[in-house]
Amino acid sequence: MENEPVSRLVLGGASLGKLRTPDAEILLATAEDVGITRIDTAPGYGDSENTIGKILKGRGAFSVNTKVGLPGSKEFNPYEIARSVDESLRKLRVESIGTLFVHTLSKELLTDENIDAMMKLKVLGKVQRIGYSGDGEDLKGAVIKSTFDDFMLTYNIIDQSNSQAIAGIRDARRIYLKVSMAQAIWTSHELKNRLSSIRTVRKLFRKAPLPEAWIDYKMRFSKFKSSILSKRYSEEFLRFALDSNGGKQFVVLGTNSPQHILDAALISTSESNLAGLEHYLSLWHKLSSPTWLPHN
Repeated sequence: MENEPVSRLVLGGASLGKLRTPDAEILLATAEDVGITRIDTAPGYGDSENTIGKILKGRGAFSVNTKVGLPGSKEFNPYEIARSVDESLRKLRVESIGTLFVHTLSKELLTDENIDAMMKLKVLGKVQRIGYSGDGEDLKGAVIKSTFDDFMLTYNIIDQSNSQAIAGIRDARRIYLKVSMAQAIWTSHELKNRLSSIRTVRKLFRKAPLPEAWIDYKMRFSKFKSSILSKRYSEEFLRFALDSNGGKQFVVLGTNSPQHILDAALISTSESNLAGLEHYLSLWHKLSSPTWLPHN
């Protein structure tokens, strides 16, 4: 099924642990109905792994990818890798994980010892593939490691900084694009939620408000907006992600809305827009700044 257009969509599981069980069941059923065959989750996504396992009960409708390590952590060793995977297998109620991604850790932690520990899990059948999820220089450091099968990275119309790393990924290795919708920066509802969250958190820690990824994306979007080919921004951003890299990559769809899944499935079955792809690649070179870094 990997060659079917719809199956190149991957359901992002970050929101699953926050949903009530009936709502999570509807979300997973909708994904299955439209032909999505992969789920992306992580131990750091709250109760996501447990929710997936409780609903699917080991049923083979989906290949479930998960992660190891906590973003920004310096605690990463063979013991923690093995412990984390066993815990994920228990929660997901599966015998094997699709791809086990290192979760946004520094390239300095990608030691031979740690990679060997992941390879051992692959030999044991606990994971089918191993990968790296991250961006920038850490991603480049992972790409040169021949042992990684897959890579998950940020890539969208207004965030193409990982282009050089993508160019170094050989055909036999899979690419998963995350943040392909650029956090839907065109929605005022999302802006209000994020600004409220920033104010609350920074007030608790008595820190002055600081810009974050969403605010930066808002600035970038304002520069690109007049040159975006259609005001159906969700369609433009998803089509760009699907058409990039020769259309071979998977695109992670982070949503808690069944309707978003239906809409994305419809877009994914529409014709490629290679002229649009070239337009946005050119636009990035014209409008982007060398100081712009990829956002998670």
